[in-house]
Amino acid sequence: MFLAVCACKAQQNGISLYFSPDRTYRTFVDERGGHAWGSNQQFKWGFTAGANYERAIAKNITLTAGIAVANSGYQYGKGSLRFSDQLLPKKGFVLPVTTKYTDIRLRYSFYTLGLPVGVNYYVPLKKIKLFFGAGASINYLINVKSKVIYYIDNKRAEARTHNDQREYYRQFTLSAFVQAGIEGSLKNGYAYRVFPNFSYTLTDVMKDGIIYSLYPYSVGVGFGVVKAF
Repeated sequence: MFLAVCACKAQQNGISLYFSPDRTYRTFVDERGGHAWGSNQQFKWGFTAGANYERAIAKNITLTAGIAVANSGYQYGKGSLRFSDQLLPKKGFVLPVTTKYTDIRLRYSFYTLGLPVGVNYYVPLKKIKLFFGAGASINYLINVKSKVIYYIDNKRAEARTHNDQREYYRQFTLSAFVQAGIEGSLKNGYAYRVFPNFSYTLTDVMKDGIIYSLYPYSVGVGFGVVKAF
């Protein structure tokens, strides 16, 4: 699940800090005709952390803007080690022919710095408020890590992590997010928020010339707190 922290009162300005363990995936598009939302992959745990400023712009409507650091990505399902798997992705390292490993799993992590901007709409109830939010974020790619995990008879035996080559990836991407949830008041001008959240990368993270495209996305439920003023 995507677990975030962010909240503020309707029709008031506020500043929030947030952290989010994420459940992340990717959409894969092959220029040769292949397309898959989740084929041969499992979710990978990631995170999002940052800060937001929220400003009232109309009755029950606020504009949000902030900064966020995120770890998104995906991993393949564990499978039998084949000869072609002995070549590490883009590294050229070959396992010994006499390797004892029987299975392999590949995991990719994208570390980004984002500038999210969005709008929240509130529906006041008796003790809480419903809210609906949407927006977009420009993201800068900080680093890409590839992790190769080896197994012996279905037991994890070894893991090797590498910094992937940046020249294969775009420096900037654009993502969109939507969320909806509830918000309640705390003491001294603080408020809490609980909400489902979905984020999807709209632009390809791979550069032109790569024969496939990747679009990371995440889903979950968020929790948070903010200081209103």
